[in-house]
Parts: sequence; C-alpha cells; structure tokens
Amino acid sequence: MSLSLKKFGRRLDALSTENRVLVNEGADSAVLSGLSAADATEVAALVGDAGLVWSAEHAADGALDSSADFDPALEPFRLTVEKPAMEPAVVLFTLAGLRQWLERDASSPAWKHAQTDKPFTTLARRFLAWDERLQPDAQSVRRPAPRDLVRESGDPSVPARVEPWLLDMPLPLMPFGDPVFDEWAHYSIRMARRCLANEILADGTIVYSGPPKLKVNGKVDMQVSKELLFQFQRALRWVYETDHQAEIRHGLMGAELSRHSIDGDITPATLEAAIEGAKIAYQLSLSDISKDSLKAIADVRKAVTEEINKTADIARQLATAVAGAVFLGLGVVAARVTSSAPPTILIALSVVLGAYVGAIIFTSAHYMGLQEDLRSDWKQRFFSFLGTEDYRKLVTDPLTAAKKGFVIVSWIAGGISVAMVIGVIILMMIDFGPPTQKNTPGATLTAPTSATPAPNAGAPAP
Repeated sequence: MSLSLKKFGRRLDALSTENRVLVNEGADSAVLSGLSAADATEVAALVGDAGLVWSAEHAADGALDSSADFDPALEPFRLTVEKPAMEPAVVLFTLAGLRQWLERDASSPAWKHAQTDKPFTTLARRFLAWDERLQPDAQSVRRPAPRDLVRESGDPSVPARVEPWLLDMPLPLMPFGDPVFDEWAHYSIRMARRCLANEILADGTIVYSGPPKLKVNGKVDMQVSKELLFQFQRALRWVYETDHQAEIRHGLMGAELSRHSIDGDITPATLEAAIEGAKIAYQLSLSDISKDSLKAIADVRKAVTEEINKTADIARQLATAVAGAVFLGLGVVAARVTSSAPPTILIALSVVLGAYVGAIIFTSAHYMGLQEDLRSDWKQRFFSFLGTEDYRKLVTDPLTAAKKGFVIVSWIAGGISVAMVIGVIILMMIDFGPPTQKNTPGATLTAPTSATPAPNAGAPAP
C-alpha cells in the first residue's frame, strides 16, 4: 500500500508543479481541483490502487459516480480523497500539502507522509514512515519563544515556537535526499533566518542589528545545502538554549551576523564565523571582562594587596614589640641580680611590658575583624559581579593566608610575654643576698691606730 501511496503522491506533486492540479490537504481529506478529464482519470486510478476512497465533482457541481464519467466537456474536475484515520498524526500525501502544513506552523506532534523514506525527529515533531507505529510523545524541554525576541511590524511571520525547527538528532546524520526532509529543511532555513533576526519590517525585510545593519529580502528563499542547514541548526540551538540567556545570545548573534555578512549574503562560512564570534562575546559578558569590570577587578587586587601588606606590617610590629619587651625583661632580671632594686617595681615593670604586647595583639586583631566586616559589605554591594569561586580566589584565600601568619605570630608573642612575666615574678622571689664588693688592685693596707696615748708618751727622758 505504501508504494502505491508514494506513487500517488509523487504524481500529484508532478501535476502540481506543472500547474495541472491545485492540491489542498486538510486533516481528513485531500481536495484536488482543476483536473482535466485525462488527469482526473489517471489520479482516480492511482487512488484506487492505493486503496483509498474518493469522490468527484465536475464544473457544474455535479457528483460523478465513477471515473468513466470524466467527460472533457465537464472539465475541470475536483476529486476529494479521504485520508485514513491515524490520529493524532497528521496524514499527508504530497509535498505540496506538506508545505501548506509547514506554513501553518501546525503543532501536531506526529506527521505521517506517504513519501517519507527516512524518518526524522525534531524537538516538537516526529516525521514517520507510513507503516511506522506511533510511539508515546517524549516531553522535550520548552525553549524560549522567538516572538518574544524578534520585533515585527506586519503580520506575524516568526514561528511561535522554535522546537519544530530544531532537529533532535546528531546534525551530521541529517537525512538529506529524503523528499520530506528536504522540504522541511527548506522551511527550517526560512524560519531560522526569522528567528535569528532582530526585526522584520512590514514589507518582509529581515533586519539584523549592527553596526552596520544587515537587511535581507525575506521573500527570497536561500539555496538549501547541508552545510547551510547545519550552521543554522547550530545557531538556533545555541541562541534558544535557555530562557535566561536567550535575550543576550540573540542580540549577540544578530550583531555578529551583521558584522560578518558584509556583502549582505549569509553563507555557511559567515554563519560559522558569527556563531564563534557570538560565543566569544557571550563568554566575555559572562566573565565581565570589560573595561569597567577589569578596572573593578584591578581595584579589588589593589585593595587585597594593601590589606595583605598591612597585615604583614602588623605582624612585624608585633615581633618588634616582643623583641623590645624581651630585651627590657632581660634588663629587669639583670637589675634584680646585680642591684638591690625593689622587687615590686621590677614586677610592675614586667607586667607593663606584657600588657603592652597584649594591647598590640588586641588592637591588631580588632582591626582585622573590622576589615572582615567591611569585606562582607563590599562583596554584596560593590563586587557582586564576581562569582563565589572568583571572589574566593581573588580575596578570601590570600587574606586568609595573611591572617594565618598574623595569628601564629600573635600566639608566639603572647606566649613569650606571659613566660617573661612569670619568669620575672619567680626571679623576684629568689633571694640573691647583698651585693658583693671587690678590692681594688694596688691598694695598701694601713694599721689601725688607737686613740689611747701610749704609756710615758709625754714623760721626759731620764
């Protein structure tokens, strides 16, 4: 039956090309108008071979009972061919009928065509062979609506949905050579030009935003080729991938198409270049690698570097303070050992030195805490363009490493200060005795003299 149907459909298409019949395929029947007696006789025979039911009328609106009644005097004839019920599929015999249904942008999910040799699938339609069984419809992801992105001045010519024009198969496996697919490819390219446009004027002119603007005559179809369809499919897939990215991608694609199609002709090469250019521009917009964002990132790096330097300076100041405190602590110990300075004063002096180091540690930690609070505000207000990962690499990780060094120095400084104070207190509790006095070399000893006069000291000599 399928071979007879295919022969019937091809013959009707040949007659339609020669303007010998007007084909109008509806959902339930195909109406063939303007047939001559000879053509009506031939078509009726083909319909009978295909096992279909037909009825005929002549020019005077009179019904005919059989093909024997096709009298040339009653021309033209109109045949109505009943279609087999294959719901929910759209049943079609001819390529002329397929064009009518494609232009309507019908939303039926399954299409059965008598001339389909290589079945294929789009995101919204399945083009099946005549004998192929219907399968449950797979739910595809809803894509953005082209009419939300393309401005139109006249009657709508942009499809309501992009899914029927996107193949759901690997692009290198496109079944070119199948008459149904070739016809679909012709309309897919036509719709793709409109879906990628920025504006369609009332006279049908397709406009792609520039600079410079590219204007294409939308009433003249492009020559179908595998390379051209392949690139248009790539462009549609990328632009209409997700809702929240479609508007940006659509604008970039229109600008790139206009920029690369300088001679006003869209070719596979210009499409490929436009796709790559739009992808690069989109990646740059995602990364915010623009003049302003680069300046902002440079400011972030400068601020982080300055804060790291301040943290390093604080650590150095703290180390210097500890070194000075330890030096003075050693002086306190030496004073205790070599002099009779009061222990209370020496202990108070060591406590002051320890408190000095502690004050430096406290003020430094407080300053770093304030800086962390300020960074939190910066991130939300001024650096929201940085992603979480980028902010971590640019800001959080370097400052965390700098703070870690400060914390280590603080613990060491605090430990040394506490040990110094405790050591001084312990030393103050030890009695080292009175300080010793050494003799000066070269000194002479003198005998002690008595204040009592010697006997007979004042008597005269005998």
